Amino acid sequence: MAREAATRFERAWPSFVFRILAIPSAKPDQFQPLFVRLQLCPTEHPHELKVPVRRPLVLQGSAPSSALADLLLAWAQDTPYRISDQCVLLPAHAGDELSWDLIADMPWRSLLQPLPGATSPHNIYWLEGGGRRLDPVSTQIISEARTNIGFSMGHYLGEQWSTNEEYFQAAIPVPIAVDARCDAPHNMAHVEIRCGQPFGPEQFRARVNKGSWDESEPELTFTSTGPPTSLWTTGVLNVPLPSPEGFAIWVYSEATEEFRWNRAIKCSAGDTLASRRAGFLPEWYNLAHKSLADHLAPSPPMQGKGQPSSDAFELAIANACSAAGLAVLFGGTPLGTPGIDFIAFSETTRRAYPVSATISTRVAEKTREWLRVRASVQTSLAPLWEIRPLVVSASPRAEIALADLAFAQSEGVAVITAEGLVGVAAGGVPGLEAFRASLDTAP
Repeated sequence: MAREAATRFERAWPSFVFRILAIPSAKPDQFQPLFVRLQLCPTEHPHELKVPVRRPLVLQGSAPSSALADLLLAWAQDTPYRISDQCVLLPAHAGDELSWDLIADMPWRSLLQPLPGATSPHNIYWLEGGGRRLDPVSTQIISEARTNIGFSMGHYLGEQWSTNEEYFQAAIPVPIAVDARCDAPHNMAHVEIRCGQPFGPEQFRARVNKGSWDESEPELTFTSTGPPTSLWTTGVLNVPLPSPEGFAIWVYSEATEEFRWNRAIKCSAGDTLASRRAGFLPEWYNLAHKSLADHLAPSPPMQGKGQPSSDAFELAIANACSAAGLAVLFGGTPLGTPGIDFIAFSETTRRAYPVSATISTRVAEKTREWLRVRASVQTSLAPLWEIRPLVVSASPRAEIALADLAFAQSEGVAVITAEGLVGVAAGGVPGLEAFRASLDTAP
């Protein structure tokens, strides 16, 4: 079933991405997968393979979407799959007994690459399973890597799995999504459905009313935009608002059970310039084919300042401040500003926030760097601006030495850790608002 779904949707999703952990086998170019993550994704990636760790072997890369069905077929037939000229993957044992479910995406189900934002959730086929315990050799290799280089499943595989059992996961999204909103100035309900092949807007119907399902309501159709030969087609529906407070929308199709959705859409003052700006932050990263959540994740061990993930983390925190409505002067790696990476200003509170963003746990060191420039910043900005310095770390608070936290607090430096960035990484407006509040409340 997974191979059939991958083949059906490969034209809508141009690539698939993968992260695989494997160990050597008897032959030098063959490797036994232990943990496998595969996903059809919305952006076109080149056929590439990266090996960030060689023992255990970690493979990260992408390939044309058609290759996913080939890989699944090879492993279903218990035959190896050549993923590159130098690397052949033996069949994944965790694939012996797999579940196959169609589930609406949830925040706790991690994807290797986020799907385009929409009002509706994306329905995703999940092929996954595991449970076969690792042999002693595999366990030893992973244990040595954790000791020697701080190997982390969460960082390299994008998911915190147990390192005692093999696991397999393939995510195959259904290429259908709906956006629905109030067009209050024109007193209209506006609905768009985006369909990738083999689906089309003409297959779907909608009902719009004040609240509960009512079969007496007229069945509405979508007007397709763009050429019908496109890999993705958009259908549009505009109807008068049934109520000034909003509307309820049902979208369904008699031709497929793979997408049925309903939701109440409220017309409120909550749709403001500020909320649109805040909600645009994850889309800004999507435009660059990047993931905001990835840029907020901790860096691999032994990766020093100035490496791409360090720069990306600094920029992500600065962008979060901008999206939250603060004016930002960015220094960081491009300018090499000492002691701080950027300063955010709130004219509402008349506060200035000098921020040092770090992928490490070195809070005390960052605090000392700030102290070297504190007098200069205060002379320039105080007393008109209240100065509130912060260190923002990608690490959990539990991993930071208590002495470092105490030292920062004694010098008036607040510390925001990974726990305070979860909402920002999720891409929601409430999470960004919570982050904005933490600039004033973090200890």
